[in-house]
Amino acid sequence: MHREKAGSAAEVVGFVEQCSLSESIDVGDYQKAIEDLSSMQLSFEDVQMFLFKPKLNVLLNLVGLHYCIFCLEMPVSPPALYVLSNLASQLFLQFRKMYVADDSVL
Repeated sequence: MHREKAGSAAEVVGFVEQCSLSESIDVGDYQKAIEDLSSMQLSFEDVQMFLFKPKLNVLLNLVGLHYCIFCLEMPVSPPALYVLSNLASQLFLQFRKMYVADDSVL
C-alpha cells in the first residue's frame, strides 16, 4: 500500500514539475494535481512524506498545502494551525528567494 501511494505521488510530482518548467503552472493543471491527490486518498502523513520536501518545486509544496486544507479539511485546531502556518511561512520564504532579487521590494 505504501509503495503504491509513493508511486502515485511520484506521478503527481512528475506531472507538476513537467507543467511548471517555466516556473509557473496553469490553473487547470494545478487543479488536476489536487484532484489526482484527492483520488489517491492520501493522508496528511503521506503528503508530508511525499510533497513537503524542501528540495521539491515550491509549487508542489503549495499543491500539498492546498490539498491538506481543502481536500483533507484540516481542522483549525492549534496543532494543525501551527503546522500549516509554519509550512506557509516556509513556502513564502522559498518563493521570496526564487522570485524577489531585491529584499527592499518587500
